[in-house]
Amino acid sequence: MAERFLYLPSVGLAGCVVAAVRALGQRRFPARPAAARVAWAALGLVWPGVHGADLRRNFDWQDDRSLWTSAVEVCPGSARRTTTWA
Repeated sequence: MAERFLYLPSVGLAGCVVAAVRALGQRRFPARPAAARVAWAALGLVWPGVHGADLRRNFDWQDDRSLWTSAVEVCPGSARRTTTWA
């Protein structure tokens, strides 16, 4: 219910995951440029989906009504849903 408090700590977790994956990759594939190309290709495939979802979500932030309407649509059984829009 308080996921808003996890945004900043998740940045640190993401940084740790990236550092661990990079260290693992350097240990397992010390001089393999092909592995780097595969990693960039995977990023190129994942990024448009994430970016598209971000762009779609921007329309929900136009005003309070659009934001909370989308929140109710995404999670209709939320405990915070105590009022209705007239």
